[in-house]
Amino acid sequence: MKYLKFYIAVIIISTASVHAGDLDSLKNMVSSDSSAEITFSFVGDLMCHSTQFKWAEIKEDSFDFKPVFREIKPFLDSADFTIGNLETVVNQKNEKYSGYPVFNTPKAYLEALKYAGFDILVTANNHATDGRKEGVIGTINSIKELEMDHAGTFASQEDRDSIRIFSQNGISFTVLSYTYGVNINNLSVSDKYMVNIIDSLKMKEDIDSSRRSGVNLVIVYIHAGSENVHEPTDYQKSVVSNLVEFGADIIISSSPHVLQPIQIFESQKGCVDSVLTAFSLGNFLSNQRWRYSNGGTIVTVSISKIDSTGMFKLGRVEYLPVWVHKGWTGERNEYLLIPSESAEDSSRYPFLTADVRKKMAQFSTDTKETLNKYSERPKCFLLNESFLMASDSTVIK
Repeated sequence: MKYLKFYIAVIIISTASVHAGDLDSLKNMVSSDSSAEITFSFVGDLMCHSTQFKWAEIKEDSFDFKPVFREIKPFLDSADFTIGNLETVVNQKNEKYSGYPVFNTPKAYLEALKYAGFDILVTANNHATDGRKEGVIGTINSIKELEMDHAGTFASQEDRDSIRIFSQNGISFTVLSYTYGVNINNLSVSDKYMVNIIDSLKMKEDIDSSRRSGVNLVIVYIHAGSENVHEPTDYQKSVVSNLVEFGADIIISSSPHVLQPIQIFESQKGCVDSVLTAFSLGNFLSNQRWRYSNGGTIVTVSISKIDSTGMFKLGRVEYLPVWVHKGWTGERNEYLLIPSESAEDSSRYPFLTADVRKKMAQFSTDTKETLNKYSERPKCFLLNESFLMASDSTVIK
């Protein structure tokens, strides 16, 4: 296990940006009086379209998605906690597996996420109710069976009224998750607690409750924004502004299926000196093949505890562009997540065609331009563009 976790039952009741830098300079920026450090890796949407599960089928009703992650597992597995948005219902009983627009994915997909290094899956998104109430509960149970955790959907009111507290290196945190809405409004009024919907009052109450429970860090993962739009909408900015004011320490977003800039705000009521906000981490795994949606990124964040003050400091922020390869890999057609800067090394992944390498290189360029878009702003914290081959398990410590 990467972490310790416990629960507290309670009544539940927005600069600067980032620029590229080298790894050594980033390490030196972490204050020497840090007594403890915790690292988080975040990714965007984890989807499973029909072609994905068809290609992962090894025999009738038996699937293996683990090979998809074999090249980027060292990156995902190296952080203290790895968190992503599970945008599908999993293992809905007595239902056929299906992709868009109503998802139902084999449990083997979760097994692969566990293998890859994921610890917490956020489940509050527009596809949360694709399998009705039973799908919400089935997905939660499947996650728990694999000893991962979830945030944003709930099997009971008691579950909703609990604060999940995780702890590592003497630093505790919780993850809160909310969505702008769901595609299928099939929950009864009495079951509305099952999916967290973005609501300013409720989010403030949840953050306040987390603070009262003694949590050091509050991470909020929201699902909002216009699809295929590269800038945050006014709605996204408003939600983020409220969350910063309420005291969130890290804010991660998904939903647009493309990357949007990272921005860092001065903390208002949080416990970290600055609030990192990723407006959209885009897709991480999907069958969306068009430019900007055919890859994602791993963003890894370091938070340090400062002995002299009892406060926390935002340390290094690193990103790794990841390409979703779909096609021949030497022995079979499959999906494979590959660090996209591998495009520059013709000796790696010899099965990649010149056209694919060109698209990978374009994705890397697009990623750098997007994530560094606000680099002209003052009080800049770094977004480090460090890249090591996936075989080097020492990356992103």
